[in-house]
Amino acid sequence: MTPSTLTELFFGAAERYAGRPAVMRRKQDATWHDITYDTLFTRVHNVYAALKELQLQPGDRMAVL
Repeated sequence: MTPSTLTELFFGAAERYAGRPAVMRRKQDATWHDITYDTLFTRVHNVYAALKELQLQPGDRMAVL
């Protein structure tokens, strides 16, 4: 099935490429480290859970920094 949204595309890639490096990298102690799709999926889920706890309503404003 072809994804029709960015969300579907991300979750499909996270499932398909679970242990492989995602396109994102982070620098720690002057060394670049890969972030796997597993780790990225977990981070996305954690942000989702935190935002859900805020019980935001349509029209509410928020910022992600």
